[in-house]
Amino acid sequence: MRNKNKTKTERQSETMSAGAKTNWGLWMVMLAAMVLYAITIGFDFVLDDEIMTRNNKLVNKGIAGIREIFGHGTLYGFNGMDDQSYRPLMLTVFAIEKSFFGGTAGAYHFFNVVYYALACGAFYVFLQKALGRESLIPLLGALLFVAHPIHTEVVANIKSRDEILSFLFVALSLVYLLIYVQDGTKSRHLVISLVCYLAATLAKETGLAMLGLIPLTLWFFTRQKAERIAGITALYLAPVALYFLMRNSAMDNMFFSSDIKDLVNNTLSGASNDGEWFASRTMILGRYLGLLLFPHPLSFDYSYNQVPLVGPADPGFILALMAYTALAVLFFWGLAKKKVFAYAIGFYVVMLILVSNFLTPIGATMAERFLFSASAGFCLALAWALSALTDRFQWSRNTLYGLAGVILLLYAVKTFTRSQVWATQLELFESGLITAPNSARAQNHYGSYWRMQAESNPNPQDKRRAESFEKSIIYYQKALDIYPGYSEAQYNLGVSYLALNKLEEAKTAFENTLKIDSTYQGALNNVAVIAFRKNDYTTALNYWNRLLSFNPKNFDALYNCGAVYFNTNQPQKALEYFQRALAVNPGHQGCVQNIQKVKAALGSAGG
Repeated sequence: MRNKNKTKTERQSETMSAGAKTNWGLWMVMLAAMVLYAITIGFDFVLDDEIMTRNNKLVNKGIAGIREIFGHGTLYGFNGMDDQSYRPLMLTVFAIEKSFFGGTAGAYHFFNVVYYALACGAFYVFLQKALGRESLIPLLGALLFVAHPIHTEVVANIKSRDEILSFLFVALSLVYLLIYVQDGTKSRHLVISLVCYLAATLAKETGLAMLGLIPLTLWFFTRQKAERIAGITALYLAPVALYFLMRNSAMDNMFFSSDIKDLVNNTLSGASNDGEWFASRTMILGRYLGLLLFPHPLSFDYSYNQVPLVGPADPGFILALMAYTALAVLFFWGLAKKKVFAYAIGFYVVMLILVSNFLTPIGATMAERFLFSASAGFCLALAWALSALTDRFQWSRNTLYGLAGVILLLYAVKTFTRSQVWATQLELFESGLITAPNSARAQNHYGSYWRMQAESNPNPQDKRRAESFEKSIIYYQKALDIYPGYSEAQYNLGVSYLALNKLEEAKTAFENTLKIDSTYQGALNNVAVIAFRKNDYTTALNYWNRLLSFNPKNFDALYNCGAVYFNTNQPQKALEYFQRALAVNPGHQGCVQNIQKVKAALGSAGG
């Protein structure tokens, strides 16, 4: 209780002391985050990093591209499509970094670490605001969050900047919400909170889940009545509405697609009945909880068939169901008493629900990055448990610090060693062979690494080039052994065979690709290329025309059709296709030269 008899000078001195204590803790948390992940600054681009950065034409425009970024989907700058996610804030930050720092991998990694440190600091400030400066739980919870190994993917993978930014703005929004309610209800603090919430959604769609944290936070950490809590929460529907308006203006679809049929990415799409559907999703939630409790082994990939479907009799499902039932009981028991552990459970569930595959199927079976925001709830619960045990058994502060220090040391060692596999594409893909041996995609990725190594070798006589193609074939076959219906692996297998001039093997692989996906453009084109090499122009034209029937602007098909017609002495048709190809790719010199040849042939014939 505040002592009203203290002088103004004494109260000011206490305030300054508390401020210094806050700053010390904040700087400690942020510095720990920077030091722990400093090694990642020297890492290269891996996985989808380049899609979001140097292979994204809008990001490469730098600051000048920001307006376009907000007007399109996330992948528009890479593939011209507006049909998936809408994360303009992430791309905007990348664009700014491109303008000022050149868009190098080192610069992007540096700012990943900086934003991670800021996110950890914001989480610490939120916990202090919620639990008070005198509690040890905020510092413990924030340090556990800094060091938890489940975060290595998010910090070491440039593309996962969306996760970091979204959580940063979620934490800031909650901070300003509490300031608004606790410290004088100044409207500017509420406005800042609302803007931060909007920023969280524009960084990544999962930021929308924060709406569920508003009433929880107000209930647990303020004395607001239910009516007031409902009224404040309703205000946060405005940023939600604005987000969807912005998304609708930029995207081909306003809402998120629930028609996820790609078994490779999301094994759950293969569930044959409701029992398998529910059991498998619950089992995965159990795996998430297991990774938080014991973060080993960690993997960059959990796709088909690393996490197989299970039925209601599976032990993993039963254990997960029991665990989450226990969490539900604890949550509702602690809800009325406003227990910290109950809030931590609520935080965990709210921030996990949108990526759990329960509300709507998503584009992945599971992923460590999906636990990033939710893990804050776990870290808060763990910090509370350490504090509660200290009080229960009357341990000394040194005992508490020693126990927390052991956990933090184990976390830090695992984080440091795990983060290093993200240094290069090769190291990451090699790690996947160990941590995800049953993943078709992990095998395919490793095969593609060696295929691209071979393709980058300009000397066709170099034995290492052929050896790399042969190595890629081994791993594409392993991917197909796991999932025979994997069209990408089947296609890649054909590409490697074609590069080795094994035409029959390549043709078989491409035909198998088309049996899986009859519209696979690369396979249609390459089957036609093989027929063209054999002077089977009729077959070649058949496949290229099939391709053009659903993609009339496919440059390769148009260009190659022109070559067929020229070789079969049909210059007028050849001219038509070369001109169509040039319209798609105006700067293509081969097209220009071929048009000149055809016109010369037509002129000669006319003469």
